[in-house]
Amino acid sequence: MRRYSEAVKADVRRRMSPPHRQSVAQISAELGIHVVTLYNWRKTWRLQGEVVPASEKDPEGWGATDKFTVVLETAGLNATELSAYCRERGLYPEKVERWRQASQAANEKPVLTLKEQKELERLRAQDQKEIKRLKQELRLLGQSLPASPLPAVGPLPCAAGHQQPPLPGSPCGQQSMAVDIVGPDELALPKSHEPLLGAIAAAAAGNDRDGVPRTSFEALAAAGLLGKHLEPPSLQRELAERLCMADGSLSFCWLQHQVPLRRLQTATSTAEAPAAEALRERWLEPVATGRALAGVAFAHLRRPGEPNPAATRIPGGWRLDGLLDWITSWDIAD
Repeated sequence: MRRYSEAVKADVRRRMSPPHRQSVAQISAELGIHVVTLYNWRKTWRLQGEVVPASEKDPEGWGATDKFTVVLETAGLNATELSAYCRERGLYPEKVERWRQASQAANEKPVLTLKEQKELERLRAQDQKEIKRLKQELRLLGQSLPASPLPAVGPLPCAAGHQQPPLPGSPCGQQSMAVDIVGPDELALPKSHEPLLGAIAAAAAGNDRDGVPRTSFEALAAAGLLGKHLEPPSLQRELAERLCMADGSLSFCWLQHQVPLRRLQTATSTAEAPAAEALRERWLEPVATGRALAGVAFAHLRRPGEPNPAATRIPGGWRLDGLLDWITSWDIAD
């Protein structure tokens, strides 16, 4: 094994250190020293507290080890000494201060255990596979769909009832636009629903400020627009579109009501869910008529640690234990 004098090592350390910051590859090419030897020297110097990035990158691109070493070396310096230190190494005092703040912030964050880090990496890899699979399915679906012309886009009535785009300076503000998803040969919503949709649009601003009232869903239920699935399907699509146009908050709660409703309508008891039909018998009629308002609850399932919520098999079905972080239609859902 070839031996190198201390003078050669000192020259290499000078080249690696700021302000020169020559890369390992460049030093190896110029001095004929194997890159493995250079990496071993750099590792030794770093363990001794030397700032040897051995990279031509801007200091912002240095590794965490070199940045932290600079923070340690400058911890006790006054302004004059810090300026001299930075000039010798091609740094700016402002960068050193940012690195110091980043180091302090990092120490305030909770540190995951090795087991939690591995679990997080596994979940990330699983998510990437799922995203890749979904993208492939979407691509195949797009290839199988026939080409169709773009739908028509046009002005919609505003809350004040104007059928034409409002004039500049009118109280209606900007013109509303939406896509018409109902084809020319399909039926539209009956005109009898227009007063209700207009009233929903007029109350939208107040709902955004104060919350969606239960009376809005009672009105939809009385009009047959809450639990009954309209036929043909284009009518149900148009209803969803018109509600979104009228009041985004109400339409979101309406959509979340539809999910449990559809599950109840198709519920069938199985070995895994023996109480499904009993639940349907108990809740389908109230949910379909609007006497009971349904919602959807969410929790962060993909996270390190124990599952939340946890499902436990009990006689007749399952029991869920845990905390639900987010619930739709809060305060008004049953």
